[in-house]
Amino acid sequence: MPRTAYTSYIRAARLFKWSLLLLWLAGCRSGAPEPSLHDARTLRPGSFLVVLQGTVADTLEGLARFRRDTSGTVVVDLIGRPDTTRGLSLELPPEEADTLEAVRRWVPGPERGAFVVGYLAWPPYTFVTEAGELVLAERERVDRVAGTFRLALGAMDLRTGEPLEVEALGAFVALPASEK
Repeated sequence: MPRTAYTSYIRAARLFKWSLLLLWLAGCRSGAPEPSLHDARTLRPGSFLVVLQGTVADTLEGLARFRRDTSGTVVVDLIGRPDTTRGLSLELPPEEADTLEAVRRWVPGPERGAFVVGYLAWPPYTFVTEAGELVLAERERVDRVAGTFRLALGAMDLRTGEPLEVEALGAFVALPASEK
């Protein structure tokens, strides 16, 4: 009789400990802060920080460079560190707007003549902007382009044909591509 009481007590204690652990984990999960948009002014010139959520979950940081193509489009290249194959590019049309709404368009990657606000190179996929917002803090200066963004990016799974989705929240302070 005392042995069964002891085992019942041990089982009840274990159940109580597991219940407390599960409640604590549930509280941690619901209390986790959602990443906010980063302030571009807090970044070093020539750098970026992006939080990815969704099919790909990661934090990217590295070099931020910009260049102008022949049509006047400003292309901001956010090159990941240490893996340079993982990065984000943003194309800003020559209009002088400070806030750009992303255009919903499926393309296999950056193409000439296609207006693509953003694309994420993440082997073996290229995620392209579906929707989002890019707010420019600095665009007029010739020595830097700075801004914050929140983009919804999508791709198609090559094997299953299912849509893959990523949300990118970030900020950049880009220097001209010719500078090191």
